[in-house]
Amino acid sequence: MLQAFSIIYLMVIVFLGCENAYLLKNIDHINALIAFLSLAFLCMAFLLHREKRLEDFGLSVLPIALILFLIYSAINFYFSSNADLSLYPTLKTLSALFLGIALTYFLQNTDSVKKALFGVFIFSGIIATSGIVEQFFPILMSINLSGLPASQALFTNPNFFAGYLLIHVPIGLYWYFRVSSAFSKNLIGLAWIFTLVSLGFSGSQAGQLIAGLQIVTTIWRFLIIKKPDQAKLVGIAALTSVLVYFGLKYLVLEPNLLTPMTQLAEPETMDAWVSSHVGIRLMFWLGAWQIFLEHWLLGSGLWTFEELYPQTQAAFRYLPTHAHNIYLQTASDTGLIGLGLLMTCLAALFSTLRRIFQKGSADAVEINFYIAISLTGFLIHNISEYNWLISNFIYYFVFLIISVEVLSRESRGQKKGALTSINKGFWPKAVIIIIVLGAFKIVQYYRYNEIIDHDILFAKTVEEILEHSERAKEICSQCGRPHYWSGIAHLEKYLQSKNDQSLTHAENDFNEAIRRSPNSLRTYLILAETRVYQGNYAEAKKDYIRTMKDPRHMKEALIGLKTLEKKWSRAEP
Repeated sequence: MLQAFSIIYLMVIVFLGCENAYLLKNIDHINALIAFLSLAFLCMAFLLHREKRLEDFGLSVLPIALILFLIYSAINFYFSSNADLSLYPTLKTLSALFLGIALTYFLQNTDSVKKALFGVFIFSGIIATSGIVEQFFPILMSINLSGLPASQALFTNPNFFAGYLLIHVPIGLYWYFRVSSAFSKNLIGLAWIFTLVSLGFSGSQAGQLIAGLQIVTTIWRFLIIKKPDQAKLVGIAALTSVLVYFGLKYLVLEPNLLTPMTQLAEPETMDAWVSSHVGIRLMFWLGAWQIFLEHWLLGSGLWTFEELYPQTQAAFRYLPTHAHNIYLQTASDTGLIGLGLLMTCLAALFSTLRRIFQKGSADAVEINFYIAISLTGFLIHNISEYNWLISNFIYYFVFLIISVEVLSRESRGQKKGALTSINKGFWPKAVIIIIVLGAFKIVQYYRYNEIIDHDILFAKTVEEILEHSERAKEICSQCGRPHYWSGIAHLEKYLQSKNDQSLTHAENDFNEAIRRSPNSLRTYLILAETRVYQGNYAEAKKDYIRTMKDPRHMKEALIGLKTLEKKWSRAEP
């Protein structure tokens, strides 16, 4: 039963957990669904394999560091400068935590790791194929790419798609040389070639470069271990992929009759250079560094970069949703503590990989090599991207980390891991607590988003908005959006009745929203409007000026200031 469930769970992760571009309107529901399935996977793995207690073999530093990093990232929600922005990534982090603990029970040996790797690659082959098919049927795409021949498959961005494919390039090579039947070998080889072709259509130069390095490293290893025939096959397959890509691109798809190609001009000015890939990322990284310096210990909260970056000195007309660097964003989001835990995890990872190479069996060393190449490619690619919580990369990272732990466990033999539980009942109790708290958080997340994204938006009267806002306040006391919507409702009520008490309630709600999310400057804009109605022009001016720190609200703030000055001048004796 657990095996069947794991396949269904993997399908959901692959096809829905990638923030499917066709299902973005249901993104919160999908997030809750994956969290629920992750928790169910944990419950089933714990109940069915509880006889194999974790303290029987111990956990090394690697999974402990990973679990601590995920726990701290989730707890960081309570320190976030905007809990509403951190709500979604927090639940995704909890999902990864459930998955990580479940895999410590589920992946019992090398054979179970192999089966999981096989399923992962099979589904990636389907995704890679869809990336090629997409080139022939661009009308089916729901995302407008302005005529560019970039492939994104189910992903919201071609760079995310490229990052996904990179994980599977080494895994495909492992299975190609592992299977014995000609049919399976040809099928896996074709899927691997499609992976590289789709990577070419993604347009990600960083992804293509890293894939090339992965292939070169694999060829180099085969030459070192005296397997020139396998090295030759990898080289021929890679060359075939390049030929197929250029053949499809220039002989079949160009000019594209359905979506004519848009020619991009070369940058001619300094401003144009800044808008290029390298220059623009330097600005994003500088902004993330400034945010880290201001919140150096605990961090600003998951995904608050989107809100804080426009208010930094590094900001210019391009306003990103993330820092395009997993390490700098982790530092700005979770502070020195979170970055330290991540670095500890990565240090333990490479130490464990090295130990397996030195002491593992031939089978373990072979799997270890391909996992090492996959993880290294992911980590290098995320120097210029942030794929950690966008799409499903966090789940693959957790899976590969626990797989390395399983290989390390078998390499140790009967020797226990460095960190074993002194109290024999510690792990079962800890897992039960995590399950109970996790179930509670999933229910709260679902209820809160239903109120905010459905009940309030589709409310027909002001009274209904106020009622739903009060319910949301009870569910998430850290969140500012319920207070914001309550303030909007009270302001609307004042405009209908001219009751000064409603205006006072609106002011109090907006102040509460600001207290919970002090960097959400749009709230200051509405608060300034409220104070204009109160005749409190001096405070309204301060709020408008404060709003202007965010360029996204600059125009509205300037219009508000201009209107305010006229009213203020007429009000003066």
